[in-house]
Amino acid sequence: VITKNRFFYDKNININTRLKKMIFKKVKEVITKFFYPDKLNKKKEQEIFDKAFQIRLIKNYISEIIFNNINKYKEYSKVDLIKELAPTISNPYLTQKDIEYAIVEVWTTYRNKIDLIKKKIEFKVQSKVVIKYYKNNSKLHKKGDLRLFEVKKKSTKFTKVISFLSKYGYIGIAKKIANDLKNNKYKDDAKKDIFYKNVSYFLNKYGEDRLLKLAFQKRVNVFYRYNKNQHQFISLSFTTQSRIKHNIVNKNKNRDSKIDSFISVGGYKKDDEKTKGGVSKKYRIDIPTKTDQAYHLNLNDYSQVYTMQFEEDRLKRVNLSIKVDKKIPIANNIIFKKLNRNRNKRVKSNRDKILGVDINIKNNLFVTSDENINIDYDRNLFNDFVKFLKKLDKRDKNEEGKSQKLGKRYKKAYKRWQNRISNMVIESTVELIKQAKERGYNHLVLEDLELISKLRSNNQEFDINNGRLIKLLNLSSIKNRIINIAHRHQINVSFVHPEYTSQTCNSCGCISRKNRKIQESFKCIKCGHLDNADFNSACNIRDRLLLDVLRDKFLNINSFLEYKTKDLRKESIKYILEDYYMVA
Repeated sequence: VITKNRFFYDKNININTRLKKMIFKKVKEVITKFFYPDKLNKKKEQEIFDKAFQIRLIKNYISEIIFNNINKYKEYSKVDLIKELAPTISNPYLTQKDIEYAIVEVWTTYRNKIDLIKKKIEFKVQSKVVIKYYKNNSKLHKKGDLRLFEVKKKSTKFTKVISFLSKYGYIGIAKKIANDLKNNKYKDDAKKDIFYKNVSYFLNKYGEDRLLKLAFQKRVNVFYRYNKNQHQFISLSFTTQSRIKHNIVNKNKNRDSKIDSFISVGGYKKDDEKTKGGVSKKYRIDIPTKTDQAYHLNLNDYSQVYTMQFEEDRLKRVNLSIKVDKKIPIANNIIFKKLNRNRNKRVKSNRDKILGVDINIKNNLFVTSDENINIDYDRNLFNDFVKFLKKLDKRDKNEEGKSQKLGKRYKKAYKRWQNRISNMVIESTVELIKQAKERGYNHLVLEDLELISKLRSNNQEFDINNGRLIKLLNLSSIKNRIINIAHRHQINVSFVHPEYTSQTCNSCGCISRKNRKIQESFKCIKCGHLDNADFNSACNIRDRLLLDVLRDKFLNINSFLEYKTKDLRKESIKYILEDYYMVA
């Protein structure tokens, strides 16, 4: 039963009815729909291109201002930045909204950079100096020559506080932390309570202004270290808001016309010798487009904010946003009954509702805790794609030894291949959800894995770097794809920590790298349990949600009764696992 974005279980419904009847929660979701120009004349296209060119000039101008004064603008909000910079920018071809959206886009780019760089900020002090000498004579060195000179560093209570202030500090933080400690905000978490007491102590001892000045300077220095050059906007694509009074998308009233609909956007200007200054008044452009009622939904509900996407000098598509009602299933937590401590006597009815899923690239794409569900990607198709990439890599190089830029023919071929690979991964994901649904599963559990593209190992099957393979398969976005597709099929999705899922024995809980000496098989060094390595990982992923002790320590629950990972260190995760399995 759902009422005003809240849900509750009706006490009159018995347990069996609750299990059979799916309960949903309605939420408003903003989605983007694509509209492709149909028979757009060159004159209108050129006018849109001119606006895109002018907006790009403004964005690069704003980017230069922010980069040169990053210490000033690093804490600005979007509103503050618009208030300060918008009045200084004047362009007869652009509206005020065009300029404001350009400022917001630049601000967002730098804000994302700063948030990423904050994670790299860390203060440490010198611990010791390690000096090693050669013990024997060689062709290049004599006995006693300096071999290694290394300065080792360590963290202290004070450096941890300064690192924290560099990442998250702001003016007034001392008062905020003092109030939180006074109200016993961290009484349930001893580690946090001790840490924030240390922060409060050093802020009072040395003064907030002094410590924040040191912290902010460190933040700026790290920013410049990782951003030696300012961000330059190359793409002509832009986002802005149309100020026309009627709907932005309108059906064509002429039934005899081959054009379905028009996207009407205002705020365009053109050169005109008859007017003062050579620029005419603002006018509207109608972009002919094809629409599909099943895909584009109600044309009256689209927002006036639009994005023009260009491919080279051609208008590729117009992106519009629309609010839709999304029904997200509420997970049925009745299945999470406490399990018997004896791992060999688990209740099967509890585990059959939840499916653990291990994502990997060397064997099957999806290996699950159900031996009957294993989904792979089209390896023949991907092998042909790799051959095409190697062909591009072997192109003639210029005098400087760098590969020449792709021509139009190669660019089009590359984009076609990208679409094929993307569709292939989507099809594999749909097949996973479909099979899970058919076998009665209503909850998927996956690793909360940030698939980093810096893997240096080589994939022997395709003779390609594993990091590049992850990028080509676009697995970094597979998490959101699974969530969206699963919710449409009334299946919930939860995530667990990825640490030690591949090294833990699912039979006795022994954690060791030696358990998995080769990629394909798993053999426990303690109990001798032998299994497929990926299947063992999938079972461990499932058990992190099924086992009540691990679930309570590792995971947080959201409003849909789905679980997300707590912020835990790798060492803490190992300690909790070893403590649980030792008791069990």
